[in-house]
Amino acid sequence: MGQNTLPVKPGFENLRIWKKAYELMLIVHQICKSLPRDEKYITGD
Repeated sequence: MGQNTLPVKPGFENLRIWKKAYELMLIVHQICKSLPRDEKYITGD
């Protein structure tokens, strides 16, 4: 029996929307790191 191989599709990391979301996550992370420590867990209020 021969093996059927599926064509390899690029991963989600190559999607433009994923790249933009990742860039946004990095920005938000930097902003959160700059907040005072006592405000760390009240950003959702």
